[in-house]
Formats: sequence, C-alpha cells, structure tokens
Amino acid sequence: NEIWSNPEMIKLISFYGAKYFVLKEKSEESEALDYFQRLQEDEQVDYYKAITFDAMSLSGMGIFTKHYELSDIKGLLGIS
Repeated sequence: NEIWSNPEMIKLISFYGAKYFVLKEKSEESEALDYFQRLQEDEQVDYYKAITFDAMSLSGMGIFTKHYELSDIKGLLGIS
C-alpha cells in the first residue's frame, strides 16, 4: 500500500487506472504480447493467472481470477 500511496507512483498511472495481466508462467515478452493481442476478453481470464486493475478515479483496486479462491488471495495479501 505504501508504494500505491506514493505521490510519484500516482503521477505515473492514468486517472482512469491501469490493468495488469499476471502470467501463469514465465514466457518471452514478445511472445506474451503477440498472444495477448489475439485473445478475446473472455479468453484472457483463462490464459492469465490473474487480472488486476487499479481504478484511480474510483480510489479502488480489484483482482479477477479463475485460479484463486478468495481465501487464497487474502493469504497472499496478508489479510485475515
């Protein structure tokens, strides 16, 4: 949370937010980008381990995944 609250970081992210795609396994960057461009939005959920978004205009973040349960995510984030 400290990083996301840093004014310098806030300047880098657009007002409307950013979306992050977390790969299931390491791959070559060019391959991942080429494949990403061919995926439909509903296919992205299956291909990536998680899709996270930071909606700056709403002051919130979210995680969308078919690979983790809520309890898994809370554990990774250190939330009980």
